[in-house]
Amino acid sequence: MFIQELRKVKRESGSVKSACNYWGMDKPDPTAEKVIKTCSLFDTIGFTDEWKKDIIFSSNPLRGVEEAKYIAKICDISYEKFYQKVQYFKRKKIIQQYGRFIQVRPKPLASWLVKELVLETPHKTIIKWLSDMKMPPKPYKLSPEDQKIYKKLSKEKKR
Repeated sequence: MFIQELRKVKRESGSVKSACNYWGMDKPDPTAEKVIKTCSLFDTIGFTDEWKKDIIFSSNPLRGVEEAKYIAKICDISYEKFYQKVQYFKRKKIIQQYGRFIQVRPKPLASWLVKELVLETPHKTIIKWLSDMKMPPKPYKLSPEDQKIYKKLSKEKKR
């Protein structure tokens, strides 16, 4: 329903390249544009598997590089190419990394990019992307060694 309502919104004139200047002096790249729009569809994306560093910040310690690989698959590119495009946007400070997660920032830009993605993608395709995302099995149990690390990090966080 949200997608159908968003499609009713009158589309503004101009393209992504003219409406927002995330290319700067660089030549526009359609693959990078698809990556940033698809990343905008998700609030946070697991980008690395280094979960021990920030397990206390997330209720889901299994989210990691699998999410990034899934988004690369949506964009029809390899994970390595996806990684390069994310690094490009990180240098431009459009994608920010927090621990093992990445986010498109600022939020108004991310919202605008999602709108653009929704307007140019069939809504059945977007629903398929979201429903095909594999969620980790629950409950997740930490090994005894990882439980010690978690307790230590939790105590440090409370200080």
